[in-house]
Amino acid sequence: MSLRVHLLWLLGLVALGFWGQPNRVDWPDLAEQSVLWLPFILVFLTGFISLFLNRFQPIAVIVTLCAYYALSWAVLPQRVAGAQLLLPLLALSLPVHLMVWRLLPEKGFHHLGWVVLQAVLWWLPFVLILWGMMSLPAPGWGWVFWPVPTEWIHVPWSGLALSVMVLLLWLAWMAFSRHTQVLDLAMPVVLVMAVLAMNAFGQPTTLAWWVSLALLAVLLAVVFEAHHLAYTDTLTGLKGRRALFESFAGLGRRYAIAMMDIDHFKQFNDRYGHETGDRVLQVVARHLKQSGIGRVYRYGGEEFTLVFPGQSAAASQPALDALRERIASTPLLVVDPKTGEEKPVSLTASFGVAERDARQANPEAVMQAADAFLYQAKKAGRNRVKGPGSPRKKPAARKRTPKITRPGKTTRPGKK
Repeated sequence: MSLRVHLLWLLGLVALGFWGQPNRVDWPDLAEQSVLWLPFILVFLTGFISLFLNRFQPIAVIVTLCAYYALSWAVLPQRVAGAQLLLPLLALSLPVHLMVWRLLPEKGFHHLGWVVLQAVLWWLPFVLILWGMMSLPAPGWGWVFWPVPTEWIHVPWSGLALSVMVLLLWLAWMAFSRHTQVLDLAMPVVLVMAVLAMNAFGQPTTLAWWVSLALLAVLLAVVFEAHHLAYTDTLTGLKGRRALFESFAGLGRRYAIAMMDIDHFKQFNDRYGHETGDRVLQVVARHLKQSGIGRVYRYGGEEFTLVFPGQSAAASQPALDALRERIASTPLLVVDPKTGEEKPVSLTASFGVAERDARQANPEAVMQAADAFLYQAKKAGRNRVKGPGSPRKKPAARKRTPKITRPGKTTRPGKK
């Protein structure tokens, strides 16, 4: 699932929040009472899944949201006279608190010292809030309480400005990051929902509604990331063998499957090192993704699989041949282990493609037939595509060396 699809459901959660927020829609009394406890239920579910997946960062984020929610719920304006100090302090600390947890490196729960350090850091903002509530107001802190001159924004301008600044910095970081995960994409939406929750300070049901949606976004992001790790090859970014076999269920009655193998990969890997071998796999995977033909999977090792729903083997061969030429015409710079200098080397790949027919009635049999054609391509000299319609290359006739007859002895040229 691409990041664009994840962005759609995240924006859908925001739209759902505006559409159904309790301060504009008449909720039943039971629903209003139930939603007050919904954040705690979602924290438990997200925490259980994150603990099972050895993920500490989502737990830190959801516990932070829940703690701010509990603090806001327990100290409502009508309950404590000095609670007007709480909103600006929460508005200033929450955006920084959320982003810090996502920027810290993920080390799971096995690194005990790192977990303890993060737990100490987790309490630090709340200690600062408590200190601020005991020390404020002070002459130099008056700007913290300045309101935004509008009726529908209740968050002080200081917290709103800091939230916007953190949001822009986070979006800029994602724009230049090469490894954006689903939780990275969800965090700006979580921050927006947290600000909307703070804007409902003093309205418990609306506050719980927005916090619940923010926690749901974290929960879904964790689940989708786990799904991505289970079905995607980490090195190449392509879908793996598990996704390949699960895709067979919806292929229908007409399809072609191609097996691809990088030529002489083992020799290349042994000569230039495994790190360079990984680069080769990444370069080939990039060619496969950019080609836009079929569904691409990494089968394992240096083998890749391409699935063509609704196509025949003959129809897919021209595209495969163009892909083969593209790989062969793009040199790769590698470091020669003997001289230490960079030099261009060429990569080639061989393909075998087969289609469903009476002999190969299921995808597994079609894959075996494609693998047999791949073996033919290797035997025929590599760097070529073989399929049902490919001409078989006859082996060259063995040249016989003419015999030279001498009196009493028969020899071959050059033999003494």
